Amino acid sequence: MFGKRKRPGRTVLRLLLAIVIILVVIVATGSTYQLIAARMDASKYPPPGQLIDVGGYNMHISCLGTGSPPVIFNTGQGVMSLNWLPLQEMVAKFTTACAFDRAGYGWSDLGPTPRTSELMAAELKALLEGAGVEGPYVLVSHSIAGIHDRVFARLNPDLVAGMVLVDTSHHNQTERMGMSSDLSPLLQSLRRCTWLSLIGYNRLTGTFADRPIYDIDLRDQAAAKLGQTHTCQAYYDEASAFHESFSQAGLSTDFGDIPLWVLTGTAKGQDLEPDEAQALIEVWLELQREMLGFSTNSHHVIVEDSAHYIHNDHPEIVLQAIQAVVGEVRGSTDRE
Repeated sequence: MFGKRKRPGRTVLRLLLAIVIILVVIVATGSTYQLIAARMDASKYPPPGQLIDVGGYNMHISCLGTGSPPVIFNTGQGVMSLNWLPLQEMVAKFTTACAFDRAGYGWSDLGPTPRTSELMAAELKALLEGAGVEGPYVLVSHSIAGIHDRVFARLNPDLVAGMVLVDTSHHNQTERMGMSSDLSPLLQSLRRCTWLSLIGYNRLTGTFADRPIYDIDLRDQAAAKLGQTHTCQAYYDEASAFHESFSQAGLSTDFGDIPLWVLTGTAKGQDLEPDEAQALIEVWLELQREMLGFSTNSHHVIVEDSAHYIHNDHPEIVLQAIQAVVGEVRGSTDRE
């Protein structure tokens, strides 16, 4: 007389099963897409430079031009060597200009952890030696690379002839700028990024590469290389060691009388209230001026209409600083 009632439990189970099946299909499809796309990109965009074994894993370095001292470009966080290419080509007209990918970025393999500045300094030394690039070098550093290169200069004083710090980080900026020392939110975000990269999400959305920091002709190539599964992992590994790296940079504050140029952008804090933005800029300038004390032969250039990527906003200013350092190094070599 009456039909059987459907059990609510069965309906829920069927719904859960359907969701699981959909998720499995998404993961399988995304993973396949990521794998195939990565293989195609590897064939389409071979490394422009050399892959050097630095201890069981390869790092990429691309050098243009000839002459001494060689200029070594080091990128900011989550950025690959192509970001420097337009300026690198300008510098190559008067000396050797090399840009490299830190482990896990661009064409470089993931490296061991913890990824502290001291580890990265050792990798850079091995990379330059393996590529046959003889020092002493002029180091050009952007953002967090200033922390890493300062440690390199402390550990290898005979290999560093000069430095150009392009809006670089300061080892005390977290405390002085009122920033949280808790890395958990950043690391959680990067862990999600790592998971999503496995199913091709980062490649589809252009994570890290859909920004004007890459020349328009290089953005497809940058998107392909930064869309790799290990990019977010490299970012995560480097960020995990921030506290230790900043402590190591705190010991790297005396470089004698080498030519040191500090370039500072002050067009910051557009998303803040005017008073907050001004306070941020004042602290940033204070920190940047302190870095002038790292050498008795230092120069400061404030670029008021540039934000963080001065070499993108005003490459001519960075070029002039590099030319000045190279010229001074050559002059001192000639006198010897």
